[in-house]
Amino acid sequence: MNSRTRFVSLAVALLFSMVAAGEPLAPASALERSGYMRLSTSTEVSQFIEQLALLSPIVRQEKIGSSAGARSIDAVWISKPPPAHNANTASLPRLTILLVGTLHGTEPSGGEALLFIARSLALGDMKSLLDGTD
Repeated sequence: MNSRTRFVSLAVALLFSMVAAGEPLAPASALERSGYMRLSTSTEVSQFIEQLALLSPIVRQEKIGSSAGARSIDAVWISKPPPAHNANTASLPRLTILLVGTLHGTEPSGGEALLFIARSLALGDMKSLLDGTD
């Protein structure tokens, strides 16, 4: 499967999983816990990521900086280990996908969406999309 096909498959699966999702998987975001009445704070986003990393061995959280307001800027890596290979099998390159949310502080919906995506990739029905993808 080429990278374009994999990307389209990921996008389609994401849309269907978000539409067809029944009960949310643990952990729940602050947005979900509030009945979609308020957005997650920076601290709550970091806590959500920490919980996700505790629940799934394929999630890694890394602080990559601090905001002007001294809030943590986190990166989340979600990746299954590459399949083991031996001298007889070549290791195929893995497609790396970068998703960025809340690029501008006044546009928080992207960050909220990424919490849903991260949870689905780590614990939900989107996990299989990580086969051969980082």
